[in-house]
Amino acid sequence: MFQNQPENSHFVGRTSRSAPFMPPIHESAAPPARGNDNMDNELSGRTDKRILWTQEEDLRVMSAWLKNSVDPITGTNRRNEQYWDDVARTYNETTPSHRQRNMKQVKDRWHKINKWTDLFHCAWVKARRLNTSGWNDQMWIDEAHKFYVEDNKNLKLGHFVLMNVWYAVRNEPKWITYNDGLKNARKRKASDQGAEEEEEEVDPFDVSGKTRPIGQKAAKRAAFEPKVHSMSSSTEDADVTILKEAQANRFKVLEVQQKLSLERLESSKISHLAAKEHKEAKLAEKESKSLEVKPKMMDIFNLLLVKDVGLMNDDEKADHVATLKYLKKSIFPDMY
Repeated sequence: MFQNQPENSHFVGRTSRSAPFMPPIHESAAPPARGNDNMDNELSGRTDKRILWTQEEDLRVMSAWLKNSVDPITGTNRRNEQYWDDVARTYNETTPSHRQRNMKQVKDRWHKINKWTDLFHCAWVKARRLNTSGWNDQMWIDEAHKFYVEDNKNLKLGHFVLMNVWYAVRNEPKWITYNDGLKNARKRKASDQGAEEEEEEVDPFDVSGKTRPIGQKAAKRAAFEPKVHSMSSSTEDADVTILKEAQANRFKVLEVQQKLSLERLESSKISHLAAKEHKEAKLAEKESKSLEVKPKMMDIFNLLLVKDVGLMNDDEKADHVATLKYLKKSIFPDMY
């Protein structure tokens, strides 16, 4: 009867007014009396048939989980049963009474939705990583649908149809962190199991006297410890060598700086002496010239003093007086 129903469906059992959420009724259970069928249907408001999950209900299941996961008031510090009771209550608040689900149904459905959505999200990330040049979001989504089917052939999931759920959680840090934690836990568990299988166990009944080989982990530790000691000793030697080289380089720099300083000081002294000698030479040259000129100027001065000015006009007299004053000032500077 139900062989062609889709995989994302669920049985919902009959309920009563005193117990609104009853577990599903299995096919092997005894059927109720024929006379009570109409009464049970009136009380429960539903019939004994499979009620399929719609995509809109899947979205509300995920939204209820997300709301309770990021609730800033209550947070996630609740027991598992209490937490999923709250998720189911949030989902049923916006669900008609004839399609409401109990806690177990909501929890089981959420885990299926989350698994499919996370597998598609991984396919989308793969498409983004492999195709980056000139692609838009719709191209990545189309490629992700192909990867979703190809990478999960063994699960026989078919085409991914929960796009509205993926759009709702693709950028939610809480949802991404939760699924990353699940994948990391699976990887650690698989690696631990592989390591345990590789290690050889000691047979307590082996009396042959032969020494059993150590396990893989012990062999790795034994091989790694000498490397650690050699690395630490080599590191210490390298540090000492580096310090010595740095100190030697510092001494070399100080010696060069001191040598340059002495050279600059000597050069400054030489320049100062050269300037002083040049100045003294100029003064000496000036004085020698002065000594040679003074006698001539004195002779001229004496001649002008005795010269008769009676035959001179006024301009000549003025020039005569000015010349005498200049010669007198030059010959006898101490008088002024």
